[in-house]
Amino acid sequence: MIKSILIIINLSAVMLFSIFNIEDIIITHDGPKTLAIGETSEVKIVINKMDFSGPGRLKLNLEQAKGIKISEKENDGASFTFIDNEGLYIWYDLPSSKNIEITYLVTTSNETKGMKKISGTFSFINDNERKQIEIKSYIFEIAEKEEIVQAPPTVKSVRT
Repeated sequence: MIKSILIIINLSAVMLFSIFNIEDIIITHDGPKTLAIGETSEVKIVINKMDFSGPGRLKLNLEQAKGIKISEKENDGASFTFIDNEGLYIWYDLPSSKNIEITYLVTTSNETKGMKKISGTFSFINDNERKQIEIKSYIFEIAEKEEIVQAPPTVKSVRT
C-alpha cells in the first residue's frame, strides 16, 4: 500500500516538473528541400525560448555544406557574421518576446550539387548557468535547373 502511494507521488512530481521546466526550448529550422544551382532561397529558424533573457548565441555550421553561402535577412536584434563556413548570431540581451525568429538567405554556387546539411547550436545563460542546445539540422539537395524545352508551335490546316 505504501509503495503504491510513493509511486503515485513520484509520478505526479515528475509530471509537474516536466510541465514547469524552463529547459523545454523548441527550435525549428525549416526551408525548401530542393534548391537549384545558383539559386538563393529563404530559411527560417524559430526559437521558442519561454520567458528568460540575457546574452545568447546561435551558431550555424556549414562544414557539410561546401559551396553554400548564407546572408542575413531578419535577425531579431542580433549581430550577424559569416566567416569560415560559420554563421554567427549574437545577442547581448535576448529579445523579451517568447519567440525569436531569424530568417537567412542560402545562396548556392554554380559548382556545387548534391545533399547539403546546415547544423548548429543555440547557447544562452539562464540563472547564471551556460546552456547549449543543438538545433535541428537543415538538410537539402542542390539539383540542376530544369529547363523546359518547348517545341515551336505548329499550324495544321486542311483545305477541301
